[in-house]
Amino acid sequence: MIKKLILIPMIFLSGCIAIFTNEGASSSAIHTDRRTASSVLIDTSLELDLNQKLNELCLNDGSRVYLKSFNRHIIVLGQTPHHDNIEKISSLLADTEGVKKIYNELSPQPSIALWQQLQDKWITTQIKSSMLLAPQVNPWRIHVLTENNIVYLIGIVKAEEENTIVNIAKKTSGVQKVVKIFEYQKLT
Repeated sequence: MIKKLILIPMIFLSGCIAIFTNEGASSSAIHTDRRTASSVLIDTSLELDLNQKLNELCLNDGSRVYLKSFNRHIIVLGQTPHHDNIEKISSLLADTEGVKKIYNELSPQPSIALWQQLQDKWITTQIKSSMLLAPQVNPWRIHVLTENNIVYLIGIVKAEEENTIVNIAKKTSGVQKVVKIFEYQKLT
């Protein structure tokens, strides 16, 4: 009976992580995105295509590699124990039509432990939750990725939003470093 009582809240909490980590937010938040609808569709298409190719390239070799596309800027995160995989992945991305810029943040090491992956999800959830409480920030406009305690902030921001977003991330427990991959919206 006690196990069932503990399991039920865990099931509901697992859904919250998807909401706060942008994994479940892309279609529901398109109306608040500062990208055009066609840019969002291009990014989604790039992500699906490239993530499938990455899975085929690094299948069953101890690699953990994933990417995010924003305005055709690709950030690649994860680990691979094989240095030649980093070269293969770099070539794959460089040869992909439509990619403007590549941020290759792969680490040449075995995949991080599951507990670290869960801690990274928790850090991302805390940051997104804190953004919900900041009146000058729309959390659906900022993508937050955390990999091995390093937070990557991606989005189109106004200059006055940047400091708030970065400060929220820096003040979050467990964060070792914050990397900004921002485009700046001009004031009109």
